[in-house]
Amino acid sequence: MTKRLTEQSKFEKDKSVFDFRASEETSTLGSLINELNAQYIKKGGEPIAARDLRRTLDFLEQAIDVKVKDSTQRVPFSTLKTIKLLYVTDANSGKHLLNLIAPPSEGEATMEFSTGTTIPRDKNAAAIINLLTNNLSIEVDPAKLRLFYNMLGNKELHTSAEKLLLHSERANDEARHILTSSIRGDDYTLACAYTKLSKLLNSLGVRRNSDLKTHAHEALFIYLETLAFRHFVHHYPLHLNETRIKKEIGQTKEIMEKFFRILRKEANAHHSPSTKIFSINNFHHLVFGWPKEVAALVKAATGFDTSPLLLKKNTVRSRALLTSHAYRSFDCCDPDAQVISIHDIVAALCSFRYQQEAGDDYKPYWHGQSEQGKDPQRLYDKGFRKNDPHQHQGVIQIYLNRFYEFQASFQGTTQSHHAWMQLQISRLRAYFRLVEVNDIVGFVTGVIAMNYVCMDMAKDIAIKHLNHDK
Repeated sequence: MTKRLTEQSKFEKDKSVFDFRASEETSTLGSLINELNAQYIKKGGEPIAARDLRRTLDFLEQAIDVKVKDSTQRVPFSTLKTIKLLYVTDANSGKHLLNLIAPPSEGEATMEFSTGTTIPRDKNAAAIINLLTNNLSIEVDPAKLRLFYNMLGNKELHTSAEKLLLHSERANDEARHILTSSIRGDDYTLACAYTKLSKLLNSLGVRRNSDLKTHAHEALFIYLETLAFRHFVHHYPLHLNETRIKKEIGQTKEIMEKFFRILRKEANAHHSPSTKIFSINNFHHLVFGWPKEVAALVKAATGFDTSPLLLKKNTVRSRALLTSHAYRSFDCCDPDAQVISIHDIVAALCSFRYQQEAGDDYKPYWHGQSEQGKDPQRLYDKGFRKNDPHQHQGVIQIYLNRFYEFQASFQGTTQSHHAWMQLQISRLRAYFRLVEVNDIVGFVTGVIAMNYVCMDMAKDIAIKHLNHDK
């Protein structure tokens, strides 16, 4: 790690030509080194040399394919400014910054990487990364920034990576709505439709115009803005496989029918178990009103008894899980909206009960983050904060993955559910290929074109199915 730098006098600093401001000129790495020596001194007092920039140059080549061969090569000012910003920030971060923001590999990718967090242990590293992206954005064309943020949606509480994940989910939801509206009561055919869309997305390549070159600052900006997304996509398929339910889900139909006879008699309820009649704010009334019946359903599905005290605790835990489900599936943030069914409530309780008895350990970690244990329930419980619903992705996904598996089993849609999850992976990987272009216009237009082609196929499948049924 380069020793920390100390600023020279303000007079020297004001003479900088490699600070971020518009310029189409070119210069050399040697000139940048001269300026760095005029502005900064290393802690030991020795001058900054070309070898001190080696780590920075290696990172830029690895991350955004920007290559500077030697100190005499003329390169755009924007590239030299980017090198300077990265070198100085790295030297003064105390965080091994370049290791922290290195491109994720299959073995080191993590769903926990976050550049926007309220978790105290992560705030310092997240702040450094956000400082970098803010400085880089100064020189990005404002029209391009608007294009990028408008596509993802300007929601202050979410990072670009979180918005990109949500954008992918929303695109899949549009396709699912088209297919489920036309393919009713045929889970096998619906699964086949999802599989066709997956194959289409897997086949879509990304071809970059070799004549177009993205400036280094823009390339690094979009790289850092989407770094958490890149980590997520690398690790998600592995995480999904590792957190699958590893035992057969029990049959609940008879117990559910018996429960509904009680509900019709005691609560005058005439809905089906899959009808959305509960909200985040009132779903607990079902559990606390009929605890024995709900516990019997959980046991039938998981094979595990649930004590009254544990049922109560898991109901409290289920609120955050069902809140996430409501937002992901219905884009609903209203806690009084009726978007929760009895199947959803029982599935959430089953997800927690399964983890307590049969779930594996999970140890969230990313470079720069402190040790925090490997018990998913303990980590999930630590995430409870009244005014802050954030949970790290890997932890919440454990419970979401199983929630959706139980839900599908109750509804008899297991086959289409597995095909649907594969479609999610296919779209994420397709978005990842577009992100790797590190060009705002190329990324946005690519996403629009990709989603258009996918929606077009979904409509074709739906029309063919409806015509076949006539």
